[in-house]
Amino acid sequence: MPRILDVLARHDVRASFFVPAVSALIVILLLRWSLDPRVASLAGSLFAIAPIHVEPVCGIILRNELLAALFGCLYLIALSKGRIAISGLWLLLAVAAKESAL
Repeated sequence: MPRILDVLARHDVRASFFVPAVSALIVILLLRWSLDPRVASLAGSLFAIAPIHVEPVCGIILRNELLAALFGCLYLIALSKGRIAISGLWLLLAVAAKESAL
């Protein structure tokens, strides 16, 4: 089984579906804190199938936007739970993926 960073580094089908799927699940988790679970699931599903995500999935050069969103959401989750050290790591990864994540 290939390592996860190797999969993310290559442009193949597994990585093209893995990053948007995980990003959509994290969006659902974030929205469940403030919205009804059904509304959060609908919003996460719309995030997953939005046509704007076609470019990051099809082109490896644009995948950094989804990675920045994924790591930024994980940063918010860790920060809300009071895990300062781990939230700093997620923020560092988000900024490393794309500078505008800051």
